[in-house]
Amino acid sequence: MKVFGRKKEREAIRRELQLAKTSILEMKGSGADIASAAKILKMAITDLKEGRFEEARTGIVKARKHGSMLAKKYKGARQIIGKLFSRIEKMKEHGMSTYEFEALLAKAKKRMEETIDERGLVIPNYGGAQKIASKAYKIALKKMREYETASNAIFVANMILEDTLKSMVYVDQDTLKRKVFAEVTGLLKQADDNIRRGELTEAYDVSVEAERRVETLKKSYIEAVEAYKSAEKALMEGKEVGVRSSDLSKLHEVAGQALADGNFESARLKSIEVSGEVRALDDRKGRAKETIEKAENAIEAAKNTGFDVSGSQDLLEDARWAFERGIFQRAINCGEDALKKATKISSIHLKVSQKLVKTKQRLNVMRELGIEISNELDEVVEKAEKDLLLGDYVNSSEELMIARVLIGTIERKHHDIIPEVERHLETA
Repeated sequence: MKVFGRKKEREAIRRELQLAKTSILEMKGSGADIASAAKILKMAITDLKEGRFEEARTGIVKARKHGSMLAKKYKGARQIIGKLFSRIEKMKEHGMSTYEFEALLAKAKKRMEETIDERGLVIPNYGGAQKIASKAYKIALKKMREYETASNAIFVANMILEDTLKSMVYVDQDTLKRKVFAEVTGLLKQADDNIRRGELTEAYDVSVEAERRVETLKKSYIEAVEAYKSAEKALMEGKEVGVRSSDLSKLHEVAGQALADGNFESARLKSIEVSGEVRALDDRKGRAKETIEKAENAIEAAKNTGFDVSGSQDLLEDARWAFERGIFQRAINCGEDALKKATKISSIHLKVSQKLVKTKQRLNVMRELGIEISNELDEVVEKAEKDLLLGDYVNSSEELMIARVLIGTIERKHHDIIPEVERHLETA
């Protein structure tokens, strides 16, 4: 029974051995150097022949695992080396420098052919080759991504530049390229030079700066165009309501030329100035019209009262003349002067009239009390009244002053009845 059992065990180990041989042959067919695994298996065969079954079984298992490990490392090394090679070729297509990575690729391939001692076994250095190729691939991949990022940034900046150039219809294309966007074009050329030299970060930064400048110029252009159109609209609306200015029209033309020349900020400021001046003219027109109407009313009122308004009328005519020609500030000034003059006349007339009325009332009361009034005093009062009607307020006021002096003399003479005079005046 014991002999039969050993025989059965031997047969089982032989079957395992055969499977191990087949497996190792397949591994060898993949290209991997599995000489060390074959050596382990050979030792297992010797153990089997000499009846050391446990050692034989252990050797078979070890051989298969060792061969599998070598095949796996070989496959991994070959794959990463292949990926590195493909990445290098891709970099070449883009004109990138690959000297560093080709050197690492050669080093990894050489390492594949070298051997190392591992626990008494001489094995190919697939792990070392994989490590070199893997590190090189990661660096190359990073470089490629940096390149793509920089390339995309340059592409986007160029695309935005072209779209912006097409959108600036108020400016000649040659002027845009030669003058307005000359610095941007220079930056994009610099970015191309950077990327050819492998300066990927610099290329990206420069292209981003170029894009920023394009956007800034585009914004300036849009603001200038909007201001120019607003000024044009303001001029048109001003003409419709009678606000005209040849100087502002010329300034608007200057703004348009500045826009065409690519001087966006100058165009914007001049257009804003035009719009502001048109609004100011419109405001002055309204003020002028209102002032003239007030002066007309004041003069008419003064005229109806019998005042001499010839001076005010002349100023009013000057105001109307200036208004019709769009010289609104002059119209305002003349209208205000006419209004002041007419109002002043009315005010002086009112004051002198009130003095005359009070003087005549005092005389009437004195007469009622039996006080004799001299012809000289009556004549002075009559002359003051005539001068008032003629609009000679200076003489009228002087005459009324004389009358008051004469009345004062009479009152002092009849001081005993003065209280009665004052009482009569209060009831009057």
